[in-house]
Amino acid sequence: MKHIVFFLTAALLLNASCGSSDEGGKTDPPAAPVPVAPTTELGKADEAIENLQLKPGKLISINQVNAANCRRAVAAGMCIDIMASDKIVFASDMTDERLDGLFAECGEAIRSTKADFWGLHLPYQTYDISSTNENMRVTAVLKLKRLIELTIEHLRPQHFVIHPNTGTILTTGGDFAERTVQSRKSLAELQRHIESCNAQHGTKAILCVENCARSLAYDGDSLLDLLDAEGLEKVRVCLDTGHALIPLNGKYIDPVRNGDALDVLRRIGTRLGTLHIQQNPGALDPTDPKDKHLEPFSGGLIDWGEFYYELLKNNRYRGCFLYEVSFKQVYDGDGSTIESAKSNYTNLIYPAFVRTVAAKK
Repeated sequence: MKHIVFFLTAALLLNASCGSSDEGGKTDPPAAPVPVAPTTELGKADEAIENLQLKPGKLISINQVNAANCRRAVAAGMCIDIMASDKIVFASDMTDERLDGLFAECGEAIRSTKADFWGLHLPYQTYDISSTNENMRVTAVLKLKRLIELTIEHLRPQHFVIHPNTGTILTTGGDFAERTVQSRKSLAELQRHIESCNAQHGTKAILCVENCARSLAYDGDSLLDLLDAEGLEKVRVCLDTGHALIPLNGKYIDPVRNGDALDVLRRIGTRLGTLHIQQNPGALDPTDPKDKHLEPFSGGLIDWGEFYYELLKNNRYRGCFLYEVSFKQVYDGDGSTIESAKSNYTNLIYPAFVRTVAAKK
């Protein structure tokens, strides 16, 4: 009798342990995604990431920030990020009073619609923070400081993105080294100014340097080298996934030989502060070196499932999954909108991550 009771008990326990399957052999559905409120703070090193879901976002020009577009972003569940276009903020007829009014209007549109604002991309075409002409460098820094003040006052950003230099440069010769020194000097001054504005307004904005083709920060190593200087310890990185496919000479690269967005992501680690998600044909079309800013999966070379996994696990990134794809048909026929970017994220990016997680189990 004792033996019979023992076997019955064991059978019941075995059946209970198999509760993940019903009579039809079905398994429990995947756990629901856990939304992550965008933040520049890092996730915990031991945090389970399998069900985390970053909030997606869309970069739009400052002249497109209005109540209608903010409502579209809210309805789509998207953050918005603002590009402070040179042709607008540095227009010949732009006065300081008008500039203040422009940023105030943007802030009102965001607050009135309860839109989720992520950050601001500083202009990069008119003034060069790496200029070897010291007067021009100082002017560039002063112009950008004013934009930082207005953004923090009216918009309360979590980050600023800046290019390390204006225009294209060579990696050889004294000019690269001299401009590196000048860029570092400017970045340190802008970092101190952001910290001062943060203290005044109770904000926590960070400064992020973007990887750019044909620049002082063209890949993971050059990015970290640029930031390896006194006063830049808190400056973070903006990873542009499309730029990561374009090396300094402007020709597309073969990621198998020469690294790609995943390689740069792994190299910069927890220094990552924000993203510019975009796609280009890369080495699939080496004769066309244009920075197309297409949506992911548009004939590109990045393993987006693995990218998302690395992003959460090893970079411990908890910020916005920010798309930098065209709002209108600005880049080579890509007519991406707030809604199509969200569709790309929901139907392609996140499912790719879910499949990657399943494959790693």
